[in-house]
Amino acid sequence: MADQGQGQARSGFRITLVGHWLIGLPAAWLFGRLAGWDTVGVRLGLLTGLAATAVLLLRRYNKALSLRGGAEQPVVV
Repeated sequence: MADQGQGQARSGFRITLVGHWLIGLPAAWLFGRLAGWDTVGVRLGLLTGLAATAVLLLRRYNKALSLRGGAEQPVVV
């Protein structure tokens, strides 16, 4: 029987994988190599992955709040 907290950790892990590996790494390669921005492009690509991860995690947090029916106001993205 899975603990509810364990399921939340899995979803965060998956979101982080998508944000960093499926968005950030390809963006770093595209900006660094194909756009010719070298180191700056790699850093911008990794920043893109970090921003995507933050947005996805905030969406997950808002969804968890709405399902819980808490009195807190959801974070607007």
